[in-house]
Amino acid sequence: MKKDVSLIPSAFSMALLLLAAAPLQAVMPSEPVSGWLFDGDLSDTYGGNGGTIVGGGVSYSSDGPFAGGQALDVRGTDGAVNFGNPDNLRITDAITVSTWVNFESSGGYVFNKWDTDSDIRRSWAIRDRGDGQVSVLLSRNGFFSDGNRKEYAISGSINDGDWHHVAFTFEDNQLALYLNGSQVDSPVLVYDDSFDTIYDNDAPVFAGSRGDHPSSLFDGLIGESAIWDGVLGADEISWLSQNSLAAIPEPSTFALLFGVGAFGLVVYRRRNRR
Repeated sequence: MKKDVSLIPSAFSMALLLLAAAPLQAVMPSEPVSGWLFDGDLSDTYGGNGGTIVGGGVSYSSDGPFAGGQALDVRGTDGAVNFGNPDNLRITDAITVSTWVNFESSGGYVFNKWDTDSDIRRSWAIRDRGDGQVSVLLSRNGFFSDGNRKEYAISGSINDGDWHHVAFTFEDNQLALYLNGSQVDSPVLVYDDSFDTIYDNDAPVFAGSRGDHPSSLFDGLIGESAIWDGVLGADEISWLSQNSLAAIPEPSTFALLFGVGAFGLVVYRRRNRR
């Protein structure tokens, strides 16, 4: 006798929807250690590392990288945002950093854990080398000197008034730079010293300038930014260039959906054993 599928409980239907969404989950990254939407505040959606404004002039723009979203506005100001130096942001080996940027003018540090007040407060940074040529800086021991540094840059300029997604991954001496969801196959290798870990310093994570604010101020808009304790795949970074961080479920939300779906499967199987 044919089974009446109309009797399948709604919970089971939800489980089927989760299974159908598997291809999306395959490219959607896991939740970051910290992620900031800059959607009207400086709260951290995932890690509890909210930011504080340093200096002045920081505001929010309705011209975010995604429709309906906002962005951090540091255009023509002396302001920046300090996210502190919690233990979960002191990542030294496998790391992924993602941010959105829209230039007003050239120069400045976009998103970083990089402070030049002392030679031993450098870890990683995304900056503009000048005229919209974005680069990633890494330090092995806190110094930016021969034998201790990497800097990969894009070959052209993204100072064009549009939003651009910039990300990098690093693990075991392998630094990969991404622009708008695609790996930069031939970056400008400004420096490419060999090392497997980046420096564990006590500088805070900053957006809009280096940690030694107000030096190297960035002039423009900064969109959603996030940090992962691990290396994301190219397909996951591609997803980040097309989707808001808000679409990544928090652990508690995903656990609830998975639990409901699993319950539906159990109920359905029990009914069909009768």
